[in-house]
Amino acid sequence: SANSNTFCTTNTINLLGTPAANYNWAGPNSFVSIIQNPSIANAQSNASGVYTLSVTDNNGCVNSATTLVNVSQTPSLVNSNNALTCAGQNVVLLANFGSGAVVNWYSDLSLTTFLQVNSNTYTPVFGSFGTYTFYAQGVLNGCTSSVTPVTANYYNLVAGIGSSTLSGATPLAVQFTNTSVGLLFGDNINWNFGDGNTSSQNNPLN
Repeated sequence: SANSNTFCTTNTINLLGTPAANYNWAGPNSFVSIIQNPSIANAQSNASGVYTLSVTDNNGCVNSATTLVNVSQTPSLVNSNNALTCAGQNVVLLANFGSGAVVNWYSDLSLTTFLQVNSNTYTPVFGSFGTYTFYAQGVLNGCTSSVTPVTANYYNLVAGIGSSTLSGATPLAVQFTNTSVGLLFGDNINWNFGDGNTSSQNNPLN
Protein backbone atom coordinates (compact mmCIF):
# COMPACT_ATOMS: atom_id res chain seq x y z
CA SER A 1 0.00 0.00 0.00
CA ALA A 2 1.01 3.66 -0.19
CA ASN A 3 -0.01 6.90 1.47
CA SER A 4 -2.36 9.55 0.09
CA ASN A 5 -1.83 13.27 0.75
CA THR A 6 -2.36 16.80 -0.37
CA PHE A 7 0.70 19.04 -0.62
CA CYS A 8 1.58 22.62 -1.46
CA THR A 9 4.09 23.59 -4.13
CA THR A 10 7.69 23.59 -2.83
CA ASN A 11 6.76 20.92 -0.24
CA THR A 12 8.49 17.54 -0.21
CA ILE A 13 6.33 14.56 -1.16
CA ASN A 14 7.20 11.44 0.82
CA LEU A 15 5.85 8.24 -0.73
CA LEU A 16 5.64 5.24 1.60
CA GLY A 17 5.67 1.60 0.50
CA THR A 18 5.17 -1.59 2.53
CA PRO A 19 8.20 -3.87 3.02
CA ALA A 20 9.02 -6.09 0.05
CA ALA A 21 12.02 -7.45 -1.84
CA ASN A 22 11.74 -5.13 -4.86
CA TYR A 23 9.95 -1.84 -5.52
CA ASN A 24 8.90 -0.11 -8.70
CA TRP A 25 7.26 3.28 -8.43
CA ALA A 26 5.77 5.13 -11.40
CA GLY A 27 3.92 8.43 -11.45
CA PRO A 28 3.25 11.74 -13.14
CA ASN A 29 5.94 13.84 -14.79
CA SER A 30 7.91 10.68 -15.70
CA PHE A 31 8.53 9.84 -12.06
CA VAL A 32 10.11 6.42 -11.40
CA SER A 33 11.89 4.94 -8.36
CA ILE A 34 13.06 1.54 -7.16
CA ILE A 35 13.38 2.36 -3.44
CA GLN A 36 10.75 1.69 -0.79
CA ASN A 37 10.10 5.25 0.35
CA PRO A 38 11.09 7.79 -2.31
CA SER A 39 10.80 11.57 -1.92
CA ILE A 40 10.11 14.36 -4.37
CA ALA A 41 11.67 17.62 -3.18
CA ASN A 42 10.35 21.05 -4.17
CA ALA A 43 7.19 19.52 -5.63
CA GLN A 44 5.31 21.49 -8.29
CA SER A 45 1.78 21.22 -9.65
CA ASN A 46 2.87 18.76 -12.36
CA ALA A 47 3.63 16.24 -9.59
CA SER A 48 -0.13 15.84 -9.01
CA GLY A 49 -1.68 12.58 -10.07
CA VAL A 50 -1.77 8.83 -9.41
CA TYR A 51 1.38 7.05 -8.22
CA THR A 52 1.59 3.29 -8.65
CA LEU A 53 3.79 1.03 -6.55
CA SER A 54 4.48 -2.53 -7.73
CA VAL A 55 6.22 -4.78 -5.21
CA THR A 56 7.76 -8.21 -5.59
CA ASP A 57 8.52 -10.52 -2.67
CA ASN A 58 11.26 -13.16 -2.42
CA ASN A 59 8.89 -15.78 -3.83
CA GLY A 60 8.31 -13.80 -7.00
CA CYS A 61 4.79 -12.77 -6.05
CA VAL A 62 3.79 -9.37 -7.40
CA ASN A 63 1.25 -6.91 -6.05
CA SER A 64 0.50 -3.25 -6.69
CA ALA A 65 -1.22 -0.30 -5.08
CA THR A 66 -1.94 3.29 -6.04
CA THR A 67 -2.10 6.59 -4.24
CA LEU A 68 -3.46 9.94 -5.38
CA VAL A 69 -1.29 12.98 -4.76
CA ASN A 70 -2.57 16.51 -5.16
CA VAL A 71 -0.14 19.44 -5.22
CA SER A 72 -1.88 22.78 -4.74
CA GLN A 73 -0.30 26.04 -5.80
CA THR A 74 1.22 28.03 -2.95
CA PRO A 75 0.11 31.66 -3.37
CA SER A 76 2.81 34.24 -4.00
CA LEU A 77 2.74 38.01 -3.80
CA VAL A 78 1.60 39.74 -7.00
CA ASN A 79 1.80 43.30 -5.72
CA SER A 80 1.54 45.36 -2.54
CA ASN A 81 1.78 49.02 -1.58
CA ASN A 82 3.30 51.00 1.22
CA ALA A 83 1.45 54.25 1.87
CA LEU A 84 1.47 57.52 3.76
CA THR A 85 -1.32 59.69 5.06
CA CYS A 86 -1.85 62.85 7.07
CA ALA A 87 -3.99 63.53 10.13
CA GLY A 88 -7.70 63.25 9.38
CA GLN A 89 -7.18 61.18 6.23
CA ASN A 90 -7.53 57.45 5.65
CA VAL A 91 -4.96 55.23 4.03
CA VAL A 92 -5.67 51.95 2.24
CA LEU A 93 -2.96 49.29 2.24
CA LEU A 94 -2.93 46.60 -0.45
CA ALA A 95 -1.57 43.06 -0.73
CA ASN A 96 -2.56 40.88 -3.68
CA PHE A 97 -1.59 37.20 -3.79
CA GLY A 98 -3.33 36.29 -7.03
CA SER A 99 -6.68 34.99 -8.18
CA GLY A 100 -8.64 33.07 -5.56
CA ALA A 101 -6.23 33.74 -2.71
CA VAL A 102 -7.65 34.90 0.62
CA VAL A 103 -5.56 37.64 2.25
CA ASN A 104 -5.34 37.93 6.04
CA TRP A 105 -3.79 40.89 7.87
CA TYR A 106 -1.92 40.74 11.16
CA SER A 107 -0.38 43.23 13.57
CA ASP A 108 2.71 41.12 14.23
CA LEU A 109 5.23 39.05 12.30
CA SER A 110 4.34 35.98 14.40
CA LEU A 111 0.79 36.18 12.98
CA THR A 112 -0.85 35.90 16.39
CA THR A 113 -3.21 38.89 16.18
CA PHE A 114 -5.72 39.15 13.34
CA LEU A 115 -6.54 42.63 12.07
CA GLN A 116 -8.64 41.73 9.04
CA VAL A 117 -9.66 38.51 7.35
CA ASN A 118 -10.26 37.77 3.67
CA SER A 119 -9.50 41.16 2.14
CA ASN A 120 -6.85 42.39 -0.28
CA THR A 121 -6.98 45.78 1.44
CA TYR A 122 -6.67 47.03 5.00
CA THR A 123 -7.47 50.49 6.37
CA PRO A 124 -5.62 51.01 9.66
CA VAL A 125 -6.65 53.38 12.44
CA PHE A 126 -3.77 55.37 13.93
CA GLY A 127 -3.47 56.65 17.48
CA SER A 128 -0.39 58.80 16.98
CA PHE A 129 1.90 59.78 14.14
CA GLY A 130 4.75 57.50 13.14
CA THR A 131 5.60 54.50 10.99
CA TYR A 132 3.50 51.37 11.33
CA THR A 133 4.17 47.95 9.83
CA PHE A 134 1.42 45.42 9.20
CA TYR A 135 1.73 41.87 7.88
CA ALA A 136 -0.24 40.20 5.08
CA GLN A 137 -0.41 36.52 4.17
CA GLY A 138 -2.18 34.82 1.27
CA VAL A 139 -4.05 31.53 1.64
CA LEU A 140 -5.16 29.35 -1.30
CA ASN A 141 -6.58 25.83 -0.96
CA GLY A 142 -4.98 25.47 2.45
CA CYS A 143 -1.55 26.61 1.23
CA THR A 144 -0.05 29.74 2.79
CA SER A 145 2.31 32.27 1.27
CA SER A 146 5.31 33.83 2.90
CA VAL A 147 4.51 36.85 5.05
CA THR A 148 4.65 40.30 3.40
CA PRO A 149 5.28 43.41 5.53
CA VAL A 150 3.33 46.50 4.45
CA THR A 151 4.25 49.88 5.92
CA ALA A 152 2.10 52.94 6.57
CA ASN A 153 3.49 56.34 7.53
CA TYR A 154 1.10 58.55 9.48
CA TYR A 155 1.93 62.25 9.69
CA ASN A 156 0.09 64.28 12.30
CA LEU A 157 0.85 67.71 10.85
CA VAL A 158 -0.82 70.79 12.39
CA ALA A 159 0.05 74.19 10.92
CA GLY A 160 0.78 77.03 13.32
CA ILE A 161 1.88 80.68 12.94
CA GLY A 162 3.39 83.15 15.37
CA SER A 163 4.32 86.75 14.68
CA SER A 164 6.33 89.49 16.40
CA THR A 165 3.42 91.93 16.11
CA LEU A 166 -0.17 91.96 14.90
CA SER A 167 -0.53 95.62 13.93
CA GLY A 168 1.42 98.83 13.40
CA ALA A 169 2.08 101.70 11.06
CA THR A 170 3.20 101.08 7.51
CA PRO A 171 5.68 100.05 6.41
CA LEU A 172 5.46 97.27 9.01
CA ALA A 173 8.11 94.56 9.18
CA VAL A 174 6.85 91.42 10.87
CA GLN A 175 8.94 88.48 12.00
CA PHE A 176 6.89 85.35 11.42
CA THR A 177 7.51 82.13 13.36
CA ASN A 178 6.59 78.66 12.16
CA THR A 179 4.98 76.90 15.16
CA SER A 180 3.67 73.94 13.18
CA VAL A 181 3.64 70.54 14.89
CA GLY A 182 4.75 67.36 13.12
CA LEU A 183 7.15 68.83 10.57
CA LEU A 184 10.05 66.59 9.62
CA PHE A 185 13.46 67.54 8.25
CA GLY A 186 13.18 68.20 4.54
CA ASP A 187 9.43 68.97 4.57
CA ASN A 188 8.32 71.83 2.33
CA ILE A 189 7.33 75.17 3.86
CA ASN A 190 5.44 77.75 1.83
CA TRP A 191 4.42 81.16 3.19
CA ASN A 192 2.00 83.44 1.36
CA PHE A 193 1.75 86.89 2.99
CA GLY A 194 -1.15 88.17 0.92
CA ASP A 195 0.81 91.14 -0.42
CA GLY A 196 2.38 89.30 -3.34
CA ASN A 197 5.35 88.12 -1.28
CA THR A 198 6.07 84.47 -0.52
CA SER A 199 8.79 82.60 1.31
CA SER A 200 10.07 79.05 1.85
CA GLN A 201 12.05 79.96 4.98
CA ASN A 202 11.07 78.48 8.31
CA ASN A 203 10.80 81.84 10.12
CA PRO A 204 10.67 84.59 7.49
CA LEU A 205 10.61 88.36 7.84
CA ASN A 206 8.12 90.30 5.74
